[in-house]
Amino acid sequence: LVYFKIDYKEFRRKIIALLESKGIPSGKYTIDRPARETINSAKKYMEETLHYSSQDIKEIMNQVNAAVIETERVAAEQATPVTNVDKLLQFGKQKGLLQIVVTYNTHAMAQLTLERAGIAQYIDGVVARDDVENPKPDPSHINSAATRFNIETDECFMVGDHSNDIDMGKGWGCQTIGVKSQYELNSVSDADIIVNQETMYEEIARIIKSRLN
Repeated sequence: LVYFKIDYKEFRRKIIALLESKGIPSGKYTIDRPARETINSAKKYMEETLHYSSQDIKEIMNQVNAAVIETERVAAEQATPVTNVDKLLQFGKQKGLLQIVVTYNTHAMAQLTLERAGIAQYIDGVVARDDVENPKPDPSHINSAATRFNIETDECFMVGDHSNDIDMGKGWGCQTIGVKSQYELNSVSDADIIVNQETMYEEIARIIKSRLN
């Protein structure tokens, strides 16, 4: 939905430095690994190898989460909509479709992002990582959204530009639309339908029209 201005390598570097300051061996993690994988692995390492107490781990993870949220906040403040996404969302509203955002961001940061990008008025609901126990790619994340809004698997599409979006949708059992962008060229190859970001509005609008007819 939006462009985030995040230097992901620098962000990962900060997370790794914070974890190393808490006892994780230097060089164990690299900036080529997604931050969430590094954080989850580090938490397990603290439990099984360093034998930290659950309270110590909780305090460290709170510090890590605070650093993540601050990065998200800065990015949210500068978020801009993907080309023609406003036209696509407006089309969806005109067709009476529910448009739900299922995101790994926190609820507050997701809401801020939508507002700054100028597309909040088209969104019917947000289900963020802090709204669920197991966030995406776990299919229970989208299932929480479906339960809340009374949606069945055969009544919706999961649209996303990352493999986590596609894996979550397929795991839940709904049809998936992968959006190929310059940033995630190979991550949506398992989607049921693949569209290009530049022509996303025309392609997805055509798919929706054919589904409604």
